[in-house]
Amino acid sequence: GIDIIEDYIQIVASNLKKIDKYASIIINNQGDNSSER
Repeated sequence: GIDIIEDYIQIVASNLKKIDKYASIIINNQGDNSSER
């Protein structure tokens, strides 16, 4: 029971890190696009 929860938390944490990287990339791209306008 607890082991499964800990594994799930680790998976979620790793996914959040990936999402954070993609989000920062998207934000940077939006900034570049807005500067071109």
